[in-house]
Amino acid sequence: MAKSNKETNKAQADYEVGYQKPPKTTQFAKGHSGNPNGRPKGTKNWATVLNAALEETVTVNINGASKQVSKLEASTIQLANKATKGDLASIRMLYQLIPGMEATLSKVGISALSNEQDRQTLNVLLQRISQSGTEVIGEAKTNNEEGI
Repeated sequence: MAKSNKETNKAQADYEVGYQKPPKTTQFAKGHSGNPNGRPKGTKNWATVLNAALEETVTVNINGASKQVSKLEASTIQLANKATKGDLASIRMLYQLIPGMEATLSKVGISALSNEQDRQTLNVLLQRISQSGTEVIGEAKTNNEEGI
């Protein structure tokens, strides 16, 4: 049953049209979507596209030899190399990744930091960075008991 012209005009008179308030006649009817067909089939989501990009191979020069590696592996090598050279942003990022990497590796019985000396060295480095006034992202546990 359709509304009469008088009822429609009365409803519109009670409704103020303006900014972010379109006329009722142009709004979607109840129960009908603004995107009736939905996302087209076969459209890839962001995670799928990112995974495909990271799996692509590139040629890198490692110790004078060309080698084919994935973009993920190449970027990980670059991150580790920059952190080794003292780039603070790379050190922070690497330190943030270590706990997740250790959790994953511990499931198969491998440790990311092979010995306690590696852990202590990393903690000393993070302590020096925090003392220099540079903010370290994430929580760093320092070992001051052994005078390191």
